[in-house]
Amino acid sequence: MYNIIDFLNHNSGAITVLLTLVLAFINIFQWRLAHKLRHDANRPKVLANVDGVDGFVYYKLVNYGSSSALEVKVKIDSQILNTQQYTTRQRNKLKALGHGSFSLLPGGVIYVPTYCLWLDIKDKPLKLSYTYKDMSGKKYSEEYAFTLSVLDIFAYRDHNERADNELKKDIRNALNTIAKKIEF
Repeated sequence: MYNIIDFLNHNSGAITVLLTLVLAFINIFQWRLAHKLRHDANRPKVLANVDGVDGFVYYKLVNYGSSSALEVKVKIDSQILNTQQYTTRQRNKLKALGHGSFSLLPGGVIYVPTYCLWLDIKDKPLKLSYTYKDMSGKKYSEEYAFTLSVLDIFAYRDHNERADNELKKDIRNALNTIAKKIEF
């Protein structure tokens, strides 16, 4: 026990220096982590999904971040561009979409049309890539691959309609049963 106390007394300066260096390293690490978290909390976060409207497939882009996404540029999948169902006008609109850009406010939503019927492309994988900038000019890019047969956009909607109809039918039958019991 006395050996430990003697060691600490003789080397207290060196131990103090070592502990100070450890604390300095921890503080630098915490500062870098806080700086990164603060930057990440104040940037745009644009996420994509596939949605169906009236039988057509749309890419849905949503900015979940706390700042605006500037110069959002969408690159449409070449498989969609080469689909035979397009008119020249629709194909030109899709190509122009890749050359233009738009901005998304925080919480903003935009639907990008594909002009494709869900039934025509449901078994094909869709790719979507896009880039955007934050307020300071830093670029971000995202890339997605969707398989519509897995997502089954419209089958899900039909399932909900069937479930609603069955629920309405059950309520109607229950009300009829109650009405019969009240009539005596």
